[in-house]
Amino acid sequence: MEAGAPRVRRRTAARNDQVAISWIMDDTQLAAFRAWFDDAVAGVAGGAAWFNGLNIALGGGLTQPDCRFVGPFTAALINGTLKWQVQAKLEVR
Repeated sequence: MEAGAPRVRRRTAARNDQVAISWIMDDTQLAAFRAWFDDAVAGVAGGAAWFNGLNIALGGGLTQPDCRFVGPFTAALINGTLKWQVQAKLEVR
């Protein structure tokens, strides 16, 4: 036990993946997204709650997995337009 390769044991078969996602939104859509993101009852409570309904390609076609935000989202105005590029990292299961 003092020499050799370390012993590794699998604790669970469950796995959560992380994916980077991006949306293009106008001002109205971004305002609705921010309200949903912050709402603790009908939304995701600042990104802490799990949600589903997004079509995400995770290998093997589009699926609607359970998701939650990993950290805050970012929104950047696209030059020359009134559109926003919103980016986030999601944990999916």
